[in-house]
Amino acid sequence: MPIKTRLSEKPLLLAVEVNLLGKVKLMILMMLIELRLAWNPKLEGELRHLLRSLKPRQVCAVLRSQADERVALKLFYWADRQWRYRHDPIVYYTMLEVLIKTKLCQGARRVLRLMARRGIVRRPEAFGYVMLSYSRAGKLRNAMQILTLMQRAGVDPDLSICNITINVLVKGNKLEKALRFLARMQLVEITPNGYCDLHRVEDAIELIAEMPLKGCYLDKVSYYTVMSFSVRRKGLKK
Repeated sequence: MPIKTRLSEKPLLLAVEVNLLGKVKLMILMMLIELRLAWNPKLEGELRHLLRSLKPRQVCAVLRSQADERVALKLFYWADRQWRYRHDPIVYYTMLEVLIKTKLCQGARRVLRLMARRGIVRRPEAFGYVMLSYSRAGKLRNAMQILTLMQRAGVDPDLSICNITINVLVKGNKLEKALRFLARMQLVEITPNGYCDLHRVEDAIELIAEMPLKGCYLDKVSYYTVMSFSVRRKGLKK
């Protein structure tokens, strides 16, 4: 019986050991990144060796943990250049997700181009991340040009990219263009979250009124979103 117990514990102990080993690798990798200003061939070789042993989600964790997004982007580029290593698709999306919190729109666009060169499937959300980065940098025209880029790439728009476009247009104070865009997306259900995030409840309600007339049928999320913000602003009558 004791022998069977020990045998049954082996998989659990092995899992704990692997988990701890992964954490140790991440800690060492973080230390090497912090020493990047003092890198030499030996340190870079150790970093390269660690990189190849990491799982994709561990690489994502390293990118997310960087206090400076520029460092994360440089690390991403450095890793992409390494021999016998290729970023998993999830790493590209994580890098883009990190960049939407910054004004590093050129970096985000470069990552998007790199995905095409590496044969990574670019979903609408990838283009949406780049749009949000341009929007944060105050470059509305560049943000909207990403839609053309997406069309040329043969990627069909979905609900997420439509919502992002509405959000970008509203933040750029282009309400009329937002409604015109909605008219072109007649067959896509669009929630007016972009308006509500900016406390434009009246405009959101107007948008909701326009949607059924343009063939865009609402769901509960659309109504509840506006209702919740209306209540916060004591717009109970609406």
